[in-house]
Amino acid sequence: MASRPAEEAGLAEEPAVRSGPFSAMSPRSQRRLLVWSGRLVIFLVVCGIWELTARRGWMNPVFIGIPSEIALDFLRALTGPVLTVDARATVVSTLIGFAIAAAAGIVMAMVLTQVPVLDEIVQPFLTALNSMPRVALAPLFVMWFGVGAESKIALSASLVFFVVLLNTMAGIQGVDRDYLALARSLGAKPVETFVKIKLPSAIPSIFAGIELGMIYGFLGTVAGEMLAGEHGIGVRLQEYSGLFKTNEFFAALVLLVTITTTITVLLRAIRHRLLRWQNLGVMRTEE
Repeated sequence: MASRPAEEAGLAEEPAVRSGPFSAMSPRSQRRLLVWSGRLVIFLVVCGIWELTARRGWMNPVFIGIPSEIALDFLRALTGPVLTVDARATVVSTLIGFAIAAAAGIVMAMVLTQVPVLDEIVQPFLTALNSMPRVALAPLFVMWFGVGAESKIALSASLVFFVVLLNTMAGIQGVDRDYLALARSLGAKPVETFVKIKLPSAIPSIFAGIELGMIYGFLGTVAGEMLAGEHGIGVRLQEYSGLFKTNEFFAALVLLVTITTTITVLLRAIRHRLLRWQNLGVMRTEE
């Protein structure tokens, strides 16, 4: 009997809870707003502490920079040669190396997973090559290809190739065995099984390798530019660090992070679209 008034009171208070400023938003939208608000708060707090530390002289701004000055230099970079010349050179070299290495990695993964004997033969060599620190081989690439874009493309491709290869192989080899058994029982040919079951099921792993490979591609390109280059964000970073231009250094770094993040977001959007198509295909098959 005593619980009844409490329940009625709870029901009476419920409309007041729902009548808040976010009552029209769905739970998903509210969560998204909460996430972005949290990110913004963390960013502002970190930048505020950083700014205060530099302005008060608690740490030498020559070594840590000043966020407000970095923001101004970033805006200048968007309208100057840092974007039109250096960023363009870095992006072009990375995309060329990435395209070559990603295509080669996916094709080789398809071949090795379809021919197990060949996989057993070349696996020790792939493991040995993958264990080598390719960034440490940057001087060798410069000797082979010169200080132009070719050495950066080669270094970028060497980092991307194994990331895409291993992720693609893991995705193809991790297909549900029940699907493969069903395909064999229905008389599907090996080519049909690979194209209609193995490859679509490996899309998440392939795109995970592609996204990670893109990041490693930029890493290789920038490292090559810092070692020996004519143009590129790596060249700018090396120049700014040598002249103790910390604000300009961080501004160029923020520009690089912005570019890589934008490309990664685009790749994730493509992945989500392909996975949605894959899920629709599975639903139609089940129907």
